[in-house]
Amino acid sequence: VAMIEKLSIPSYMINRFKISSNPFTNRYDNGYYQIFNGIVALVKGGMFGVGYGKGFIKYSYLPESENDAILAVVIEELGMIGFLIILILYGIMIYQLIKYAFLVKSEKDKMILIGTLSYIMIHFVFNIGGITAFIPLTGVPLLFISAGGSSRMAIMMAIGLSQNVISRHRMSERRANRIWES
Repeated sequence: VAMIEKLSIPSYMINRFKISSNPFTNRYDNGYYQIFNGIVALVKGGMFGVGYGKGFIKYSYLPESENDAILAVVIEELGMIGFLIILILYGIMIYQLIKYAFLVKSEKDKMILIGTLSYIMIHFVFNIGGITAFIPLTGVPLLFISAGGSSRMAIMMAIGLSQNVISRHRMSERRANRIWES
C-alpha cells in the first residue's frame, strides 16, 4: 500500500487497496462497509447456508447486493455447496470454450471463443476477488447471476456467438463423417 501511495493515482483508488489489505480496520466507513459485510455473509453461510431466501445481510447491510455482492448473498443463503455448484457450472462452460477453441480451424472463430472465455474468466476472478478482499472491490458483476441489463445482454450475445461457432463446427464434423463413411 505504501508503494501504491507513491504513484500518481487518484485517492479513491488508493483507498480501495487500503480497504482490501485490511477490511476490518473501520467496518463502518463507506468503503470498508461493503467488503466487511460481504465477508460476514461468507462466514455466516458456512457449508450449507441459512436457507434459500432466509439470508439477512441483503437487506440494507450490503449495498448493491443484487449486483456486485450477489455472490456473498448466494453463499450466505446456500453456503459453500451453492458456491461449488456455481463453480462447477462455470467450470463446464470454461472447459467447453477451451475445448472448442482448440478444435475449430478458423482464426476468427478461435478469437470469438477465446474472447468469450476471457470475458467470463475476468469477471469471475474480479468479482470473487473483490468479495473476498483478495483484490480491491471494482464493482464487476458476476455474469449470469448478477442483476443488470447491459452486462447480461453483452454476455448473452457473446455466448450466442460462441454457440454459433460451436454449432457450425459440429455440423462440419458431421458432414465430414458422412462423406468419410460413404
